Amino acid sequence: GTAGNGGVGGGSGTGGSAGAGGTGGNGGAGGTAGTGGTGGSAGTGSDVCPVITSLTATPELIPLNESQALVEVDASDPDGLPDPLSTRLNALTGTFDDPTASSTLYTCGAPGFTAVCVTASDGNRACDQEDCIAIECPTSIPTNVCPRLFSLAAIPSTIPEGQDSTDIEVRADDPDSGPLPLTTTLYALHGTFDDPNATNTVYHCERPGLNEICADASDGACVKTLCVDVVCPDDLGPP
Repeated sequence: GTAGNGGVGGGSGTGGSAGAGGTGGNGGAGGTAGTGGTGGSAGTGSDVCPVITSLTATPELIPLNESQALVEVDASDPDGLPDPLSTRLNALTGTFDDPTASSTLYTCGAPGFTAVCVTASDGNRACDQEDCIAIECPTSIPTNVCPRLFSLAAIPSTIPEGQDSTDIEVRADDPDSGPLPLTTTLYALHGTFDDPNATNTVYHCERPGLNEICADASDGACVKTLCVDVVCPDDLGPP
């Protein structure tokens, strides 16, 4: 019968089962893996998207016989990354004096409502933000009159030996001064201009022989073009 009491001692072996509780301690190690998750939160250094605070037009309802509204954009980029903030305006109809400016003039292109939108970008296309407003253009919009490009002259058109430049004169106007201010632009396949947007400037030869120079006159809606030939001297050397 006393041996039976020894069996009770075997019951103490149940205390060994408590060792399984030690396995529970392994669960605690799992908690350490959770700390690894904290490393993931370092991702807060990723790109923060731009914010468009406001997009306004003054006036939003453009009066009869007028065609313009002042459009203003207020936008920011909290982290300034990955590229500097840029904004661009667009509309289904009409034009902007400068679509990338924060304040610019919009000119109607058709009567009725049109959506004027702005996109703010920090270089990350997935982070681009857009906002839109409605502008109502009048039923009667002044008809655009195209610029007039009267003349393009090279004086002299045949450059003497020993020289490499000639004076250029452009004569143009825009009867209605719209929708954008008149601009003239000179260009040539060969050679350069002191100021390609001036109406009086100097053309410099880059190669001998016949060279065509051209001028565009634009009001933002219409472009007129004239071209003339300039003969550069042979003593410039081979092209």
